[in-house]
Amino acid sequence: MTTIHIIENDPQLCNEYRDVLKSAGYEVEINRFGSMAMIVLPRLLPDIVILDMQLPGVPSSLILAYIQSYPNLQNSRIVLIGGDEKMTQYRKPDVHLRKPVTPLQLCQAVSELQMRIN
Repeated sequence: MTTIHIIENDPQLCNEYRDVLKSAGYEVEINRFGSMAMIVLPRLLPDIVILDMQLPGVPSSLILAYIQSYPNLQNSRIVLIGGDEKMTQYRKPDVHLRKPVTPLQLCQAVSELQMRIN
């Protein structure tokens, strides 16, 4: 089963993303704090990370770089959600979605990445 870790500080969006993906059959973990995500990601080793661009505290660009450079996470695929194109100049996510993201867009992005994994 494909595992997904959502890093989103907005509780409503976090729950919406989780519910949509769980109903599509994915195993989903959520995290509302970027600093905690960097602690748990190496232990969870998710197949896909859904990362909000506007997190308080730890910049999302740092989390993106961490995922892409940490040896055990290099196979994790990343869906970056937000509107700031500058952040992706140096580190490219696998998929970049602009807010607001519809459930269909989210499921399509995850399904596309799942096919790359399998």
